[in-house]
Amino acid sequence: MATLKDIANLSGVSLATVSRVMNGSGAVKESTRICVENAIKQLNYSPNMSARSLRTKSTKLIGISTEGNTNYMFSHLINYISDFCLEKDYSLIVSNHHNDPDIESKIFSSLRQQGVDGVIVSLVSKRSRIIPAIVDSDIPVVIFDRYLLFDQMSMGKNNFSIVLDNYKAGQMAARYLMELGHTKIAIAEGPSNVDITRIRTNGFYDALAEQNHFVPQMYRFRGGFEFEDGCNIAEQILDLRKEMPTAVWAHNDMMAAGIECELTKAGIKIPEDISVIGMDGIELSRLVYPSLTTVAQPFEKMACTAVNMLLGEWQPGNKRAVFEPSLLVRESTAPPQK
Repeated sequence: MATLKDIANLSGVSLATVSRVMNGSGAVKESTRICVENAIKQLNYSPNMSARSLRTKSTKLIGISTEGNTNYMFSHLINYISDFCLEKDYSLIVSNHHNDPDIESKIFSSLRQQGVDGVIVSLVSKRSRIIPAIVDSDIPVVIFDRYLLFDQMSMGKNNFSIVLDNYKAGQMAARYLMELGHTKIAIAEGPSNVDITRIRTNGFYDALAEQNHFVPQMYRFRGGFEFEDGCNIAEQILDLRKEMPTAVWAHNDMMAAGIECELTKAGIKIPEDISVIGMDGIELSRLVYPSLTTVAQPFEKMACTAVNMLLGEWQPGNKRAVFEPSLLVRESTAPPQK
């Protein structure tokens, strides 16, 4: 394996000059810099990251802990975070806790032991047991899409949070359906132990109440953010027969896709018989037929902000970023039939 001394010998410069070129520090002639860079390429030099971390106290590693690859929302987010990490010359360690608090605790401890420079976490709802460790953390921790930390305790000095305005997302979905003329509106909620479920639902109900509309109990359904949950909800909608709603908002695109698929198999036309709206704006929402109208999250902006927070490139004194949702109107919604 090539060493810095090999590079210095090949390029005919001192070790100090090689170090200045590699670190981008100090004044170096352009011709010298080119000579050193050519030697690095010729020798196929790769820096020893363990040795570098001992000198700089940085491993150039960022960890992320989410509920799993089956959640397409987090897959989108991870892809963007990985891209931004590479731009900053950092590597990303991805771990899945599968909504298990024991696994989540092990992952957080493991990432700390690996010496990561920062961690992005999506907490296991209210069952999470790592919040005290996050608050006391001596490295930056960004909590994604969870309000829990703000509800129960003050933030630690190295804590940051990224959330969507989920209340506004609920309002946006309800107001759009009312603008189309729907009054028989259903909701397919996420898990009850996740705070964003409650917040999205509150925004949805409050917007309906502004126009003296409400969601009757028979139009209130609950799922678990999975495609199969949407299929099960669709079966419950079909059981209503003549009392079926004319529109339904699902708390994520996976459930919405499941609802759409199962209703279509049963001969229900979308959007002629029932309009379906999703939530998140993942790639699947564009690919299903008919394509889903959805309330989208700005994943790219969120990912960029998360990385900047970890690297100290975020707005000083501002520890929380709240992002605006946007409505993507596609083929799955239309005015109700007369």
